[in-house]
Amino acid sequence: MTTHRTQPTRLRTRWSAIGAAVAVSLGAGGVGLTQAISSGEKPVTITIAPERILDTRSNLGLSGRFTDATPRDLQVTGPVPVASGGTATVVPASAAAVLVNVTVVSPTHDGFLSLRPRGATGVPTTSTVNFTPGSIEPNAATVDLDNGRIQVWVETSSDAGTADVLIDVVGYTIDHTHEGVSGISVIDGSFSMPDGGFGSQGTPLCPVGQVAVSGGMRTNAGGDPGIEAITHASHPNPATSFRNWIIEYTNSTGLDLTPTTYTVCADTTP
Repeated sequence: MTTHRTQPTRLRTRWSAIGAAVAVSLGAGGVGLTQAISSGEKPVTITIAPERILDTRSNLGLSGRFTDATPRDLQVTGPVPVASGGTATVVPASAAAVLVNVTVVSPTHDGFLSLRPRGATGVPTTSTVNFTPGSIEPNAATVDLDNGRIQVWVETSSDAGTADVLIDVVGYTIDHTHEGVSGISVIDGSFSMPDGGFGSQGTPLCPVGQVAVSGGMRTNAGGDPGIEAITHASHPNPATSFRNWIIEYTNSTGLDLTPTTYTVCADTTP
């Protein structure tokens, strides 16, 4: 079994890495978004549905309980056994770090658990989870990867101390390069919005070769508070082929309006 990403996830992560080099500002009375654009390598965080890759209670990932001061490496990237059955590529080989929920279950003594990159040496100086005998202690952590692995260290107050450990992957980070940003434009359009109307409206399509990075709406009521534009409701943004934006709106101004819609477009290579 291989875990696949859906298109909305790709869209969110694609533009979450865009930094500030060129800003587009819109005039007063506009309802919508502005977006800044740059190129270069940026870390991108991708969240996923939680997937359990370690449960020592059932020998998933690693066999047997952790013992005091005995670090063990856990494979994270590539095909790994998962609690849902079989194997899955939960984290790609290109990942630089992993986001996890880690839980210590039924430790025999006081102590702590530390997550580190594979190959870390010496006793950990930081704790990911502290625990007491018989407890169930969870925490969230982001851990750098080394050759696709992390190190799990359990330290207890007794040389004979043991504990079960669970790890659920909830995301990962990758380095992603956004290159070729060379231009930006704003495309205007209009549509009729009767009083009391509500619905959704697509902004104008960007020119071929550009993608939509933002969109919005201006009204001929000078930004009347009776107009509400919701750009991130039930519709995905950017919309089809990355070339326009979807706006949801309501009109309670008492006037029939002809709003102006706009799309902020940018040149970029995928």
